[in-house]
Amino acid sequence: MPKMTETDMSLADVARLAQVARPVVSMWRRRYRDADLPFPAPTDSSSSQPAFDPAEIGRWLHDTGRGNNPSAHLDADAFRTGIAADQSGTDALTALLCLKVLSGERLSGLSNAELLDLADDHDPHNQSLYREMEATGDQLAFLAATADALADAAYSPAAAFDLLLTSERRLGLQGGEIHRDAVSLVAAAVAALLSRRDGSTMVVDHSPGSGDILLKLSEGDGTVRCALAWGGFDTAASRRGLRRLHTHGLVLEAIDDDADPVGQRSSALHLAQFPHAGNQNPDDVTTLNAIDKICLQLTDGDRAVAFGPASALCDALSVDGAAGESEAIRSAILRTGRLRAVVRLPQGLLTSKPRQAMALWVLGPAHAEVALADRWTMVSDLSGTSLSTTDIEDLISDLAAAMGNRRSVEKHSFRFARLVRTSSMLAARGSLVRARPLPRNRTAQPAGAVLHIENLLSLLEQPETVRSLDVQVIPTTKPESPVERVLGDLADAGAVVYLPGNRIEAADLHAGDPASPGAIKVITAGSLLDGDPPAVMDRFRFAAQYPAGRLTEPGDVVFCTGPRPVALVDPDGAAVVAYPARVLRIVDGGQTSRGQPGLVARLLAEDINSQAPTAGRWRSWIVRAVDVDQRHLLRRTLDAVEQERLAALERVNRLTQLATLIMDGVASNTVTLGEPNPAAPMEGTPQCPRK
Repeated sequence: MPKMTETDMSLADVARLAQVARPVVSMWRRRYRDADLPFPAPTDSSSSQPAFDPAEIGRWLHDTGRGNNPSAHLDADAFRTGIAADQSGTDALTALLCLKVLSGERLSGLSNAELLDLADDHDPHNQSLYREMEATGDQLAFLAATADALADAAYSPAAAFDLLLTSERRLGLQGGEIHRDAVSLVAAAVAALLSRRDGSTMVVDHSPGSGDILLKLSEGDGTVRCALAWGGFDTAASRRGLRRLHTHGLVLEAIDDDADPVGQRSSALHLAQFPHAGNQNPDDVTTLNAIDKICLQLTDGDRAVAFGPASALCDALSVDGAAGESEAIRSAILRTGRLRAVVRLPQGLLTSKPRQAMALWVLGPAHAEVALADRWTMVSDLSGTSLSTTDIEDLISDLAAAMGNRRSVEKHSFRFARLVRTSSMLAARGSLVRARPLPRNRTAQPAGAVLHIENLLSLLEQPETVRSLDVQVIPTTKPESPVERVLGDLADAGAVVYLPGNRIEAADLHAGDPASPGAIKVITAGSLLDGDPPAVMDRFRFAAQYPAGRLTEPGDVVFCTGPRPVALVDPDGAAVVAYPARVLRIVDGGQTSRGQPGLVARLLAEDINSQAPTAGRWRSWIVRAVDVDQRHLLRRTLDAVEQERLAALERVNRLTQLATLIMDGVASNTVTLGEPNPAAPMEGTPQCPRK
């Protein structure tokens, strides 16, 4: 093994130390070659790959203030290429960093024999570090001092360990790591599915050498019980992964298959990712075989989360030839009834293959009380979605709901997911996320379905659903030009008051029924522009978090100016208007002085909606006013027309619901249609003679 040197820092190392782009360092070398504080000269001017003394580089960065790392003079030792010239050097340094954490001792000053004795004490089964330290020979003591310096420069052994892992050039890896966004997503899914708050649920990891998700889970407030089912620690990837977990202080209750981590707990959540450090390019058969093996271990109290290529977990598979093996394995897993959720994720979650689509599986106990033909699976296709923090939270909520029974699933309002019959996924032999949705009301009781249909028929037959409008229209004897006003002038005259919208945090808004207890309706820009249903938020949270918040009054005109002018009338009031939506409130009928034409809310909203799309300044809008004696009649007539419009929409909705109930009921054999009974003739009505 080549001897390490301290004077070994490349230009790329300098860039990482200074936290700047690589070309910036080359510019510094040219620009400050003859300055009062010149850029340090390379230690070997004859080399085509210049190397620099880390102490000189750190001192120059500190004295000149260049770069974005004010502690560069303290951190320089942690960025030396010469720390580990090859794979064995990296392994030895990571082993020594791990030993520092396990022993709690400083390693500098210990002899080679003392270091090996210390390693034997903390790795008696030679699972993580003893072999790597023994292989260094007479350089072990030097590397131990280097490990101490590296930990000091990086502020902790764990940070120094991760610094060594950042460069694939140092590790010689092909790059099978998953993106940090994927790590956060999978860790959030695991955390949501850890059902036992007493800590009796254990996370059993099946991804040899890959500990990113376990480390992400350990960042939370609660302690996560962890066990490794890596099939032993004979490979370099597994040993390096175990060293990393130990260095980060993760407590493992079992670290190999012989310890039987699954048999020593009341329930477990199994975790698997593909690819992992032990297999950086698994094919579909390997991936599905590994998941099938996990599925066979699951008990009724266990769950599992698997993250892997969409080609194996959800895309269409070939059923012919050798490729048909993956289809057979996936079908066998589906038939167990344990696959509860399938999510196709966006691209970019695999760092080495950013265009490869990934997917997520959630497995749990099969629905023993549900017939095999009626079992369901939650599916979601997020291929074209850019997941925000809120999107991830909603997806995790959907995944957690998918683990419940049919009643709890029906109560959950899924944002991304839909339910499909598992049998249809098997029959289709194609993409799992494109299977047909489960028909609604399939499991309704016959008596309940009939009662629901009869109630709808009763509502549709009520005479008050169709009323006549009492409107009298008289020709104007002396037509005059419309009375038009500039909205800004009306605001200056006090005829209308402008109220800005409330700045509400997006996390406080959610979908729901504004009429539910404790909820308050929130009118957003989406409600105006896209016709989305109003959002809701907790009434007490609004009062506590937004003490200066304002509510609408009946008849307020809610509007926004971009991307086009649009407005609506809030007939009920007591709603929150979220910025960039705003409010116009008519004062005293919108008259600038008594006896002059005034404003009507619905007419004002109509005029705003008629503005040009580019008319972004609300104060310049031209709106119409009406005579004093017509204002009240116009408002009352428009209210009556609006009530009739809403009643007609309600009747259309009931007819649509009735058709759906009848179709679902007959298709699922819940109800049976009979011949309609002819109405009985009224007494005294003459009967037509039969021929």
